[in-house]
Amino acid sequence: MLVLGAFALIAYGLHRLRRIRAISKWPSVKATVVRSILENLTSSNEDAPHLRPRLMYEYAFQGKTFSSSVLGVSDSAFDFHSEREAGTFMGSVSRGASVDILVDLAAPSAAFIAPGASRMRLNHYATAVASGVLILIAGAGAWWVMHA
Repeated sequence: MLVLGAFALIAYGLHRLRRIRAISKWPSVKATVVRSILENLTSSNEDAPHLRPRLMYEYAFQGKTFSSSVLGVSDSAFDFHSEREAGTFMGSVSRGASVDILVDLAAPSAAFIAPGASRMRLNHYATAVASGVLILIAGAGAWWVMHA
């Protein structure tokens, strides 16, 4: 069971990191924010805030105009657990602001706010991979000690 959990962590982290790496190669264009709100998802049993930006932005690509509300590679890609970090991000995406987005050449209606996830979320994905590897190493060490 421990091994399955470790592999699940590794697969989750690698999948997200590969997705972010792939979209980093998409062309970057400027988009204009037309709506910007910060949703508070904090539940009564949480110590830290749980804040999620909700944006609507418009952009032109290959002669067509698109609008999107997708921020990143997952719904939680730009979630924040710090009011300061959320405030800094929201300051850069206020209504009328110009933001860099990455656009999928194969499906221009698909776009993400560059780089596709917050720095905290990128660290989360890398930590998932590292944790899975460490669990495998610890499990192998425990197996070796028990069978030596």
